[in-house]
Amino acid sequence: MTDILNKILTTKAEEVAAQKAAVSAEEIKRQAQAAAPRATSSVPSAPNTRRGLPAVIAEIKKPARAKG
Repeated sequence: MTDILNKILTTKAEEVAAQKAAVSAEEIKRQAQAAAPRATSSVPSAPNTRRGLPAVIAEIKKPARAKG
């Protein structure tokens, strides 16, 4: 199992190193500054967020029956 994980980590480290070599940090910063701003809310059209009130989305489930 650890051999597989080590192989994955090694491969990923090589991929990251290749990507870092392909694009400079300055280029990434320039692209980030030129990009359009993203919405900060995960639910931007929720009615309460438009009024400045906190919005909550909740799910209530029945408890599972205990076994045994």
